[in-house]
Order: sequence, then C-alpha cells, then structure tokens
Amino acid sequence: MLDILSDHLDRRRLVIGGWAIYALVYLGFARAAAFGWQALALGVGVLPASLLFGALWQQAGPAAAFGLGATLAGVSSLLLWGWVPLRRPPTTTPG
Repeated sequence: MLDILSDHLDRRRLVIGGWAIYALVYLGFARAAAFGWQALALGVGVLPASLLFGALWQQAGPAAAFGLGATLAGVSSLLLWGWVPLRRPPTTTPG
C-alpha cells in the first residue's frame, strides 16, 4: 500500500517525511522514558516516607506524624533557601 505513495510522490520528500516520523516517534520514546525514570525516583522516595509516616502514626499518633512532616518540610525549605542561589533577571543596558 505504501509503495503506491512512492510511485506518486517525490522520493526525496517521502524519505524526508519518513525520517521526520521516525524522529518524532523516538522523541516520544525519550519523553516516555524520562517520565518512567521520574516515576521510579518518586516511588523510591514515597514508599519509605509513607511507611515511616504510617509507623509513626501507629506508635505516637497523628500529631507526631504530621509534626515530623512539617519539620522536614521546614528544614528542606531552609536548606533550599541557603544552598540555591537566587536568580536575578539579566540587566539590560540602554542603547
């Protein structure tokens, strides 16, 4: 069926179109792989956090579990504030 296209269209355009489709498909694969790695990293972090939260809830109650969550979020914010430099917009010179 696709051989009919080759008979009626310029072969150069047909080959370029094929390579463009190939590139788009592989770009889709790369994006899907990136989403997969992101999901893996998230899952590796979320599973132990959920287990710790549940164990703390069972042993010390909900206030302790949420208190630890709030404390870790606060410490993370302070570390981020201290370690990541503030990006300033580039200054433009007149003229």
